[in-house]
Amino acid sequence: READAKLAETRAAEAKAAEQHARAAGHPFKVGDILHYSWGWEQTQCEFYQVTATARGTLTMRQIASRDAGQSTGNSMSEMRTARPGVFLTDEPELRKTPQTTDGRYWYVAMDHGHATPWSGKPMYCSWYG
Repeated sequence: READAKLAETRAAEAKAAEQHARAAGHPFKVGDILHYSWGWEQTQCEFYQVTATARGTLTMRQIASRDAGQSTGNSMSEMRTARPGVFLTDEPELRKTPQTTDGRYWYVAMDHGHATPWSGKPMYCSWYG
């Protein structure tokens, strides 16, 4: 238990240091950038976000729609999806986030169940069961 508490404390300190670094150094995100967020346990949720505003140390983003990329995954309960830039999901609010970095090269945005990273432009795996 003591080791777990120390690890949690270390991770919290590292996260805080990364956040302070992002605020002090700025971040590489710009308006229009697309981020991919994948999460899930027995299914893989696949979401895309578009940066709508930036400020020193923060960015604002909104979830955007995606579409089937038409590529087979070999599983009838999954598909490859691509982002639809500019097609905002109207019922989703804007999110204001503080980008974080591990080393100044790999940047991400912490989300509820993981993190969003810059989208490569390639189709991403999405499933609705196992």
